[in-house]
Amino acid sequence: YALLLITLPIRFFGVPIGQASLPFLSEQSEDNERDTFRKLLTQSLNQIAFLAMPSSILIVILRVPLVRILFGTANFPWDATLSTAKMVGIIAVSITAQAMVQLLIRAFFALKDTWTPLLIGLLDLVIFLVAVFAINYFFPASALEGIAWAMSIAAFIELFMMVWLLHRRIGAFLSPSLLISQAKITLASFLMAVFLYLAFSIFDMTVFNTTRVLELTVFIITTGTIGLLVYIYFARLLQIRELELVQKIFSSFSRSRSAITQTPEVVSQPPESQTL
Repeated sequence: YALLLITLPIRFFGVPIGQASLPFLSEQSEDNERDTFRKLLTQSLNQIAFLAMPSSILIVILRVPLVRILFGTANFPWDATLSTAKMVGIIAVSITAQAMVQLLIRAFFALKDTWTPLLIGLLDLVIFLVAVFAINYFFPASALEGIAWAMSIAAFIELFMMVWLLHRRIGAFLSPSLLISQAKITLASFLMAVFLYLAFSIFDMTVFNTTRVLELTVFIITTGTIGLLVYIYFARLLQIRELELVQKIFSSFSRSRSAITQTPEVVSQPPESQTL
């Protein structure tokens, strides 16, 4: 159940951006186009981080109400809800890393290198299995939490290995434009987490009765909206460039919607039937 919730932002952000970037990365994969390749890859990674990191924060802080509202209470008693929410919170830490890996795999594919992602994936699997075995052997009482931590740690190890090898392959990949943007996104996400947790604590204790489904739904929507607004505010304050992309998407959507509404609809009347 925890994995079902975690894979949603990865499929929404990491996979689509990776798939959309693959043909453009392939076109710029030649040696004389490496500057464009690095620039496109950096922009795509920043876009994934800008979208995936706040999603990770939302899931981590709202993990208990999300588990309750998505999986119900009839088949999920309170103990199962807490244990599942704990697993969700641990694995959600690695959402951004897992989403970025989806793009980096395709970056290697664009360079006509399929062996490196395969070998990194196999090595990462070995690390995960060794970590799970060690946790089950030394901490059997915390086996479930240990599996979740092993998954998150393995995701970050896979990300770091891919970034390091890609940096060696194309050179100058870890540029200031990537590192500064990632630092700004991380800071905005941290500030979002602080305000979201405050709103979560206040509303949970004083405003909403989260034992009811309707109030629980409103509680999730309200606190989530506050967190996203705070994130957008600090993203604007820190001048994160990826915010402009989101604004362009919404503005283009609004323009297309207004154009549709302003277009006169012509309904052709069927010809009257001739009387014989």
